[in-house]
Parts: sequence; structure tokens; C-alpha cells
Amino acid sequence: MIINNSVENSSVSLRSLAGCFLGIYLLISSMAWLFSKVTNYFHYKSYKNILFIANMKHTLGQSKKILFIITLFVSMTIFMSTIAVILISDSKRISTAYNPYDIGYAEIFEKNKITVPQLDNILNKSKTALTSLKTIDFISKPYITILSDENMNTNLGTQLKVEKGCFISLFQIVKDDGYEHDTTAISSLVIPIKGTNNTYKPGGKITKVLFNNIPILSNGHYVILNNNDFQNIKTASKKEEVGKIKLMNFKDWYKTKEVLDELKSNLETHNRKNKTYFENINDDIKWFKPASRIADYLDEKQSGAYSLFLCSFVGILFFLSSVVMLHFKLLTEYDNEKIKYKKLYKIGITDNEVARLISKELKVLFFVPYILSIFVSAFYSYNLPVKQGGQMVTLMYSLIISLIYFCFQIVFYLVYNKMYVKRLIHNLEKQK
Repeated sequence: MIINNSVENSSVSLRSLAGCFLGIYLLISSMAWLFSKVTNYFHYKSYKNILFIANMKHTLGQSKKILFIITLFVSMTIFMSTIAVILISDSKRISTAYNPYDIGYAEIFEKNKITVPQLDNILNKSKTALTSLKTIDFISKPYITILSDENMNTNLGTQLKVEKGCFISLFQIVKDDGYEHDTTAISSLVIPIKGTNNTYKPGGKITKVLFNNIPILSNGHYVILNNNDFQNIKTASKKEEVGKIKLMNFKDWYKTKEVLDELKSNLETHNRKNKTYFENINDDIKWFKPASRIADYLDEKQSGAYSLFLCSFVGILFFLSSVVMLHFKLLTEYDNEKIKYKKLYKIGITDNEVARLISKELKVLFFVPYILSIFVSAFYSYNLPVKQGGQMVTLMYSLIISLIYFCFQIVFYLVYNKMYVKRLIHNLEKQK
């Protein structure tokens, strides 16, 4: 698992998890034998502990299925809750990584072409000051977005140099986002210019997000050409195929929600006046909308919060299920326990000794599954292929969530132990 697990080989974690729970079941099934070996090795088996050891062997032998099911429930609850917390805490990093600029949109196919005064009016209403406004020229061909090396160097500060007759493939992806990406570059690029097919050779590839992933351009393949080649293609292209990418940065991107909504409203109003590019206006709105940090951040955060709510809800159900299983197990054995301790009363056992014996037995039932679950969930959380602040941060989230569930279990144990012992001793005293 540690050596082979990766985004590209995610089935390793599933196989490991199946093997892990099989191992846990075998471990729980052998606990009575292990307990006996450990107590013998440390010479724990004395007359003072004979009754406790006998009780533990019986309890562990009869409770293996319940202990295993509770371990399974708790492990998966903690693990899934950890993933949800990671999504929330990682929302800022992901939104920033995929959006180098606070807001970006594309003017293409006669869409999104609002006037300069309109754009200035929108930006003047912003709660945070605009710090930069950059424009990238591009040409949109079927499944290909063509960019100029010189234009990108001037506006984005890159240092690209593409040879004439060549192209560089650009993959706008974040390598450590936890997903598998196809970065296979196209073998050649053929662009018709004035009836002649011009072929361009591959000159390398770049795997980096240089500007926001605009929805209308996200399904294509980005290529960067020499500026002279770019201008030749631009001259021969249709007017609606030539577009501009507008990229904006603000002083505080957390305050850009209002200006983004205003921009989207103006773009939609403008686009409704023109002929739809897709089958209906709703598809036009979806594909021609701006790409922004704040929108992605809020979506990621909301998704993580919803996942955390679901995991917490499932965790509560699992917790209640474990409570019910333990309760009915103890309830079915209650009469046998009453008979056993009634006989022990006859040979001089005290109420305090009964209370201690029962408490030790309940501790095993209540806490062994949770201890096993903490180790399992911590291990798989540590080995998550999501590069979010390092593996130690992920492990910390898992341990914090485990501690929360463990605190709930301690409270339940203290309440239940007190009620169970009190009821048993009360019934025994009535039968004296």
C-alpha cells in the first residue's frame, strides 16, 4: 500500500482495504488466544485475576462478530469524514491553483463582447480595487485553441520561444490535485491557410496552469505557436474564430463575489441579444460564463461542507447502531451474568469487586473496536494520494476526528456502565 498506492494505481487502496479488514477479523477472532498468551507470558494469571481472565476469554470469544462490525463502521466513518475535512481545507489551494487570475472570461464567437465603458462601469462597482487587467489573443479552431508565444510573454510574463513551423502543447492541469490526467501531446498540427494545409511539428509540452480554465475553451487542446505563424493563421481565419481572453486581478479576491455576479449578469444580457451558439440559451450561459477563484472556492467549500454533513450524519447512525448492538448483546447475556454473579456472591464477592469486573469487561467491548478503527483510518488517511499540505496534516485531521468519536464513546461508556452495574447489583441484592 505504502509503496504502490498512487492516483494512477488507485485500485491498490481497495485491495489493501479488503485485506486489512480480513486481517482485522482474524485478529479479533484470535484475541481470546492472544489474551491468554499475553497474560501467561507476563505471569498475570494469579488467583486475584482468574475471574477477570476467564471473563475476558469468554467475552472476546463470543463478541468477535460485533467487535468486527463496529470496527468496520467506525473506520469508514472516520476515513470518509477525513476526506470531507480535506476538501474544505483544500478549497482555497485548489481554487487558486486552477485560477491564477481572480476572474477570467473569453470573447469569442460574437459572445461576451461587452464594451470597454460597460466593463469599466462593472469594475468601478467592485468592493476591492482592480490591480491588473490583461488580454490574451487566441484563435479557436475545432478542438484546438491557438495562442501566440510573443503575446503570452508580454501579458503573462512567460519566457516562451517557439520555432517557426513548430508548436508547444499546453496542458492546463495541476499535477497534485488527486486526479489522473491525460497529457499525451498531439503528434502534428494541420491548419488550412488559403486552401493550403500547413503542418506544424511538435516542439515540446508544458504542464502548468498559465491562465484560468475558461469553460468555452476547456474541451479543446491548447497549442502555442510562433507569433509569425499565429498572425498568418489569424489573418486567414474567420472573424468569429478570433477572440480575446480577459484576465483580472483584484486586491482581495475574497471580495470579488459581487463584481463577478455583476459581470455574469452583463455578459448574459449581451449574449441573449445575439444568436445562440449552442442549442439553447442555458447552454450558452453555462459555457460562456467567467472562470473565477471565488466561484470555485465557494463551490469546493460547499461540496466539502455537504460531504462532511453526510459523513457526520452517517457517523451518528453508525454510532447509534453500535450502541444498539452492544446493548442487545449485553441484554441477551444479562440473565447469565446475573446467575454467574449470584453464585459468586455466595463465596464472598463484594459489590465493589462486581462493579470492577463488569467495568473491565465493558471497556473491552466499548473501546477495542475504536482503538482498531483509529489505527486503520489514520493509516489510510496518511496514504491518501491527495497532496494537501503534506501527509502529516491529513493524519492530523484523521486523529482529531477520531478523538471526537472517541469522546462520544467515553461518555456513552460512563453512562451505560453506571446504569448496567447499578441494575445488576440491585437485582442481585433483591435475590439474596
